[in-house]
Amino acid sequence: MIGLRGRQKYSYDGNGSGCLFWTTTLLRDYVDLEWMSANAVNGFQQFVAYLRQQLAGEFWIPEDEGTFFN
Repeated sequence: MIGLRGRQKYSYDGNGSGCLFWTTTLLRDYVDLEWMSANAVNGFQQFVAYLRQQLAGEFWIPEDEGTFFN
């Protein structure tokens, strides 16, 4: 079993946002562990960019990040 890499210790940014950053970080962890294809992160980021374009003005998809702490 692998460690949690501190991902359970996450502080959102001042706007209470940052879940997209947290999700992308976990996805990168899965790629590092070879549980997912190396293309997974790029594909996910392209999908998020597509959603931002398609849903502009309807939904806010933040670009901000939170912080992992000890």
